[in-house]
Amino acid sequence: MFRVLLAYVMLLTLAGSQLAVAQDLQAIARIDVAKSNVSDRLLGGVSVKLSLSQAVPFRVFTLDAPIVNGIGKLNIGDTTWKVVGEDLPAQARVRVTGVDGTVLTVEPA
Repeated sequence: MFRVLLAYVMLLTLAGSQLAVAQDLQAIARIDVAKSNVSDRLLGGVSVKLSLSQAVPFRVFTLDAPIVNGIGKLNIGDTTWKVVGEDLPAQARVRVTGVDGTVLTVEPA
């Protein structure tokens, strides 16, 4: 329970920050506290879901592999992310619209 409380305090602190700047882009977003949450995980740890007032960054990515049955993977830099969204072919351009833990929600750009 202490970890949840600590994570929640951190969430509120971040929400009070002036700006969240994505890389060197000029996108400005704020944490949407009403849509964000902090919870205990069953096997220990804390789950933090942050929702932003707008998608950050405003970048478009190209899928290396297709999204099939709503699930796919996207390489951003040196990291491969699990993505969810509508089925799309490889080389489709997508925009990240949300994050839930380590899963990105994407939509066609």
